[in-house]
Amino acid sequence: MEPLFSDENSRAMMALSSDLFGKCPILTNVSTQGVFEIFPQFADAMNATADYADIQTPYIADFSVTESFESTQGMSSVAISPSILRADFTQNGTTGEGMFTADVVPFAMGTGMGYYSVYNLTVLSAEKGTFQDWQPTLNKVLSSLNYTPEFQSFAMSQSNQAASTSQSLSQ
Repeated sequence: MEPLFSDENSRAMMALSSDLFGKCPILTNVSTQGVFEIFPQFADAMNATADYADIQTPYIADFSVTESFESTQGMSSVAISPSILRADFTQNGTTGEGMFTADVVPFAMGTGMGYYSVYNLTVLSAEKGTFQDWQPTLNKVLSSLNYTPEFQSFAMSQSNQAASTSQSLSQ
C-alpha cells in the first residue's frame, strides 16, 4: 500500500507525476493504527482511479482499537511503531471486529520530503460477535500465504522505481 505521504508538500510534488498520488492520504499518525484510521481515504483514492478498477479496496471505517501488541513479524525491524491490533470497525454499515497489522516503512525522496509504504498489511475480521468463531479458519488461511522471492523482489523494485521518479521530480 503506497504512497502515504508525510505532508502536503510531498503529496503535491508526487501529484506532478500522477493524479493518483494527489488523491493518496497524508499519514499523520505514523503507525499501524494510523494506517487503519485513514483507510477510508486510501480506499477512496483507489476506487477513484481507473488503473485500480479491478481491485476492490474495502472501506474500513470507524476504526477503534481495543487491544494493542508490539509486532516483531514481517518488516518490523525497519517499520515505524509496528503493532498487532485488535479493533472494532464498520464496513458497509456492518460492525466488525478483528486483528490488524501493517508495517509502515519510510522512504526519503531527497530535499526533506518523503512518503511511507505499507507492507504486510493483514486483516483478519468477521462480523462483530463472531470473530472468535472464525479466528481458527482465518488463521489457517493466513498461514497458507507464501510470498515467493520473485514476488518480493518485484514489489521492492516497484517501490524503488517510484522513489527514483520522485527524486528526479524533486530535482
